[in-house]
Amino acid sequence: MVTKARILQKTSSWAILNHYLRHENPHGFPYAADLQKGKLVPNPFLPQKQTTPSFNIHPAKNGEWQYHDFATGEHGSCFDLVMRLFRVDFKAALDRINADLHLGL
Repeated sequence: MVTKARILQKTSSWAILNHYLRHENPHGFPYAADLQKGKLVPNPFLPQKQTTPSFNIHPAKNGEWQYHDFATGEHGSCFDLVMRLFRVDFKAALDRINADLHLGL
């Protein structure tokens, strides 16, 4: 069974955010380098590319990495990001992460 805990045993929340923000976005980046804490990046939820990026990732108090969308004020975990990007529920997001990151759970 694929669970949040089992996913986080195999990979990190930062690796999940990095994967989806670098590869699954409407603007056609990937970045040459991995995403960095606090560095603003193009917002994956806006239909047009921004001249001034309004999206970043940061470590939360619980040690997991989260995103913050300054355009909408929304923020959340790597699992929230996948649910929002693909318009799926939590279970489908877990399955998607497992498959996309080849975790073998």
